[in-house]
Amino acid sequence: MATKVEDSDERPVRSASTDSPSPESDPITTQQDADAKNTAEEDLERADSNEVDVWEAEKAGDGYYVPLRIWCASVLFPLCAGCFGPMASAFGVSALSESWKVQNLTKASDNMLVGTDLTIPKWVLIPNGLSLALSLLANISLLLSMANRLPFIVSQLVSIVSFLGSSVLLIVITSLANSTLWPSPQGTNLAASFYHGCISAGISLTIVFLLSFTFYYAKIRSEIPADFSTTLTLPQRTLMGQSLGFIIYIMSGAAIFSSIEGWRFTDGIYWATVTLLTIGFGDITPTTHTARALIIPFATAGIVMIGLVIGSIGTLVLDRGAKKMFARMTVNVREKKRRLASASLKMAPSLSMATTQAPTEHTVTDSEHPHILNEKAEFTLMREVQADVSRSQHLRLFGISTLAILALWLLGALVFWSTEKTAQSWSYFDGLYFCFISLLTIGYGDFLVSSEAGKAAFVYWAFLAVPTMTILVASMGATFLMAVKAIIHKIDAFVVLPHEGRKDSYLNKMHKMGKLKVKAKLGHHAHRWGWSDHKDGHERHWHHEHGHGVRDPNTGVVHHDHRIIHKKKLATEEHAQLTPAELHADLLFQLAREIRELIPKLADSKGRKYSYEEWTKFIHLLNHDASKKDHISTANWSWLDDSSPLFRNKNETEWILEKLSERLEEELKKDTNGRDEGKGITEE
Repeated sequence: MATKVEDSDERPVRSASTDSPSPESDPITTQQDADAKNTAEEDLERADSNEVDVWEAEKAGDGYYVPLRIWCASVLFPLCAGCFGPMASAFGVSALSESWKVQNLTKASDNMLVGTDLTIPKWVLIPNGLSLALSLLANISLLLSMANRLPFIVSQLVSIVSFLGSSVLLIVITSLANSTLWPSPQGTNLAASFYHGCISAGISLTIVFLLSFTFYYAKIRSEIPADFSTTLTLPQRTLMGQSLGFIIYIMSGAAIFSSIEGWRFTDGIYWATVTLLTIGFGDITPTTHTARALIIPFATAGIVMIGLVIGSIGTLVLDRGAKKMFARMTVNVREKKRRLASASLKMAPSLSMATTQAPTEHTVTDSEHPHILNEKAEFTLMREVQADVSRSQHLRLFGISTLAILALWLLGALVFWSTEKTAQSWSYFDGLYFCFISLLTIGYGDFLVSSEAGKAAFVYWAFLAVPTMTILVASMGATFLMAVKAIIHKIDAFVVLPHEGRKDSYLNKMHKMGKLKVKAKLGHHAHRWGWSDHKDGHERHWHHEHGHGVRDPNTGVVHHDHRIIHKKKLATEEHAQLTPAELHADLLFQLAREIRELIPKLADSKGRKYSYEEWTKFIHLLNHDASKKDHISTANWSWLDDSSPLFRNKNETEWILEKLSERLEEELKKDTNGRDEGKGITEE
């Protein structure tokens, strides 16, 4: 197991270090040697504990300090290998099922290509079967490793060697298929099974690279744990099982329908692909009553199954990747903001003094305490970091999705143009049109691939492109939908009729807009008429102790409602006279009330973001101590630090509910323990 994640330029320095200083290297006594040894052992234990915390945070989506290459080696590449491994074996089965050469290939009335299969030589058949056996062995080994039933090093070595052997065997025999070792009569063409073998070799070779990358970082560089149960969540480790189940289902369906309809097995795979991906070209259709009856349960279950697999890939791989991107961007933007803030404070020391010193004209209050001012500045800065990262993340995801869709579209068109330009005289534009219709699962059927190479390529391209298109369009749609909602929200502010949450009508809004125009003409004299930049004509202010107030535009003095101030003062004096038991009961009541009010807010899908004043209230409840009078209740963390609740992907409401529940549980335990010991809170 790895001992640490290697530090690099990609990893910012943490604000607080957990490593203790090493003992002096000059031992004088035996006791000093023993102390040094104990300290070293404690450092190792602490490092192991930190490593577990890092990977637990990574699995929870909070891996802020795991570099991108480590995430690829520990999460992305193993999951890709698990998804593509069964596909390599499926193409291997198809390559072994039929002859690689067909003589006198013609198109029948039902759009099927028929011909005479040539006998497969033993030097092709035996290596082909051995290649399939190695591919199956590699998948079984990888699946057992995902299920934590086989040691990591054994599984990786078996999978890498088996996939490599399978790929090499297929490359050799496909290269020699057109040689003089296998004589071909006049009118002989390569069948789809030959191209399936080529695709299987390419997929296997790609998996070898992915698993080798993971093995290198796990066993040679020791930067990731040599255990999938540590780096992958349980749902992620079941993704290979889902992929394997779907591949078995589609291959079984192709075999059954090919047997009923008399199709070639490769044509059955092509038909099953077009059917389950809901493309529906209509070039190959069932004609018997048996096949038409079976298509109903087959298509229904298959479409549901592929929907589950696509959903799992989008949630467990791409969504995790988006969270990883958000985490890395948060770290980078935070450090950039910190550097800019430090530089501005150095350049303007007078500004720094102004924000940290209390005014001299009146007494310093809690809201003007230097520590609270600094804390509020950190909170505001962290909110700016969140806003910048969220905006940049959506733009980056939109750009990545657009490039991926264009790549699948343009490269697919290039492949089908090359396979069909001889058989059907396609142009590159025809390939673009065909790929677009297929990607969106429209499936007009006016352009169809008819060559054996084209059908084989379409099966692989469709299983790669259509699910990817579905996931990326959903990702782009979320970003686009946010922009549309923002525009609608702005338009919604000027609707004609009043509606929920807004009492103003269109006429009132126009009246206020007219006042703003008058203010623009009168300039600073507009304040004499009681007009300001605020919607009600007055500038509102909020004070930590006195609540809301209104500033006089002539004198600049903020006036507060003295009735509210007096009421708060009386409440404060009454609270100071409460007994410990009454204070304890009041705290329990406040905790229970806040928990009850927060529970409905969990339904907010976007996740509510609380203001600094609201966080101050929650922090006061979490840090409340009846034994301390007139103390300033502040957070136990820096808002810019790793321990800040704003620095996590976790929903703020969930975090607050969890902490308030823990505090309530602690207070109830104190009460229960006091009663069990024969004395209550009052006696204490």
